Amino acid sequence: MAAPDRASPEDLAAALREVLQPLARLAVHHGVLLPDFVEQLKQAYFEAARQAAADAGVPATDTAVALASGLHRKDVRRLREAEHAGLSPQPVTTRASAVVTRWLSDPAYQDADGKPRPLARSRADGASGFADLVESLTRDVRPAALLEELRRLDLVQIDAETDTIRLSVDAFLPAASSPEALYWAKESLRDHANASLHNLLGRGPRLLDQSAQATLLTETDVQELLTLLRGDWRQVLSNFAQAAGAREAQFKAAAQATEQPVPPQRLRVGMYVYAEPAPPPVQPKESES
Repeated sequence: MAAPDRASPEDLAAALREVLQPLARLAVHHGVLLPDFVEQLKQAYFEAARQAAADAGVPATDTAVALASGLHRKDVRRLREAEHAGLSPQPVTTRASAVVTRWLSDPAYQDADGKPRPLARSRADGASGFADLVESLTRDVRPAALLEELRRLDLVQIDAETDTIRLSVDAFLPAASSPEALYWAKESLRDHANASLHNLLGRGPRLLDQSAQATLLTETDVQELLTLLRGDWRQVLSNFAQAAGAREAQFKAAAQATEQPVPPQRLRVGMYVYAEPAPPPVQPKESES
């Protein structure tokens, strides 16, 4: 059997240059100079080389990491010494996103039309209130603290007369250039890149990573399609949140019933659109007479 075609080093270099272009534009926009950007690349190469050694079942010595990454040994030693153990705490903005997603998708917090209903600010008899919504997701943060975070992000409004809280948005969309927006862009870009990498390396079943494009559209066409796609995404998000929420509840119940729970898995789903002027069509060359 013939070996499958492999991308050449030139192909890979060209692909990396295109993928890095948006990141370079982001860095320049925020005043991140090349030496600082290169330092982040060194860190990424250091971690990738160590992961490659682990995958191969060999020790990730300084020499092995330097050979696999091209880093100088003094950089490998410096990065290893500077590494901090432990996990950073989950930012409250991720919990804010979880609250908005559950509010938008869980029937317990929707009205008869399937839209997010106003929630009682204080505990109420019968219908689930804001505190119930928060505590269905986490007990590490008080509902009052999360409410203040949602207000800071302009995601909710409080009706003082009825003592209820209304959701102001139909998705979690932090302000442009805010720390929250950067955090979620980083999360989405990283996981999308990892999904593509998984498929490119051919390890295990292929993950869903598909896209389509149209190149003969007017600006009006683009706006109409964006409206259509936002509706499709709301339906996908609602279906995912309900199905995943039910499974997470089952997982928590099973974990509490055993002394050795199964390690949890993480799954992210997403949807993106991008529009720009299409490149001019390539004109066929005239044949020489």
